[in-house]
Amino acid sequence: VNFNVNTNAFLQMVAENTAISGGGTFTLSSAAKLGIKSANGITTSGGSGNIVVTGSRSYNTNADYLYNGTVGQSTGNGLPATNRNLTIDNAAGVTLTSSTATSGTLTFNAGNVTTNANTLTLGTSASVLGTLTRTSGHVVGNFRRWIDNVTTTGIIFPVGTSSIYNGITLDFTAAPTEGSITSRFDTGFPGVYGLPVS
Repeated sequence: VNFNVNTNAFLQMVAENTAISGGGTFTLSSAAKLGIKSANGITTSGGSGNIVVTGSRSYNTNADYLYNGTVGQSTGNGLPATNRNLTIDNAAGVTLTSSTATSGTLTFNAGNVTTNANTLTLGTSASVLGTLTRTSGHVVGNFRRWIDNVTTTGIIFPVGTSSIYNGITLDFTAAPTEGSITSRFDTGFPGVYGLPVS
């Protein structure tokens, strides 16, 4: 049996150990949505995660991904390098298995995203900036955001530590050069590095 989540359809995993299995394939189509509960997220092969079919597993770069487990989750290597919409709704937190960029809306409902050496990016270019929606939660690690070359205020970088939100808001009084900015919040003494520290 082959499993297909068609365009505009939403497949929500019921529990952490819910699994789509069998000898067929799994395809998450463009503009489809997948709600992920497994601690291991989604994978491209093997027996871990919510999708464990032994055939091919295809996760579309123009699909939507919702991590709403009840225990700490890894995204898994099935989360594409780009996605349409990404929602974090897990108070226990989500850890990136690899870097990913959201072209549409990045939503923080609950829980932090820990990137380690990876990067969570909003937007894919200066013409595809993406949108940030935040209720609770933030990035612990590297957060990259694309900007265009128009005067803009209120550009939020939702970063912090595992326990404290230390977000940054940038206001440009003149048109900046288009490109991307990567931020992170690190604790500890930063050294002087030109600061007026005596």
